Amino acid sequence: MNATKYYIELLRSHTTKNSDYAIAKLLNVSRSTMTKYKQGRSSIDSDQALKVGQILGINPLVIVAECKANNSKNIDNMQHWKRLAEALKKTSLTLAILPTLFILIYSQLIDSNMFTIGNVL
Repeated sequence: MNATKYYIELLRSHTTKNSDYAIAKLLNVSRSTMTKYKQGRSSIDSDQALKVGQILGINPLVIVAECKANNSKNIDNMQHWKRLAEALKKTSLTLAILPTLFILIYSQLIDSNMFTIGNVL
């Protein structure tokens, strides 16, 4: 399955939008564009990637990179886009974990009395 079809199906499964018309309306594209997406003749652009990313909680740059990889005619470019997508996924995961790690470390410091408001001021 190409990247655009994958994200359209993911949208369909994560929302109450089951029809092509509803997904097209959600992405602000025509039904003919949806048909092109389903047939693999067109790909999600950066504006739609932003919307899909917001709905699914996915970095839209990952979506763009995966679609670019899917559409690349040149094998070197395709591999470049795939590596970029993978790197962006790892970065997104790291950024998602950082606040939790901060809270855990901060709470450990407070619990061990290594850090108090008096020491900061």
